[in-house]
Amino acid sequence: FWIGRAHRWCPPGTVHVAVVDPGVGTARRLLAVESRGQRFLAPDNGLLGDVLGEATRVHALDPARFGRYGLGEPSATFHGRDVLAPLAAELA
Repeated sequence: FWIGRAHRWCPPGTVHVAVVDPGVGTARRLLAVESRGQRFLAPDNGLLGDVLGEATRVHALDPARFGRYGLGEPSATFHGRDVLAPLAAELA
């Protein structure tokens, strides 16, 4: 709810990371979404519902691939720290 309303006040180029993830460690996907010139990174669990309706690009992320980029293997329980935060820094 809040992401869908608050992002309208942020400038283009803003990178948002949202992690409320009771499904961590399950088969749920991680998403990278572009909407209104902003980027959003979050688990695919409804957090980005309002943003997805306006998305120009949506990508599913594969956490297993991030170990190849010098980030180490992501833990099974901290994808926000091990996958989404480093990707947000790269996008910024």
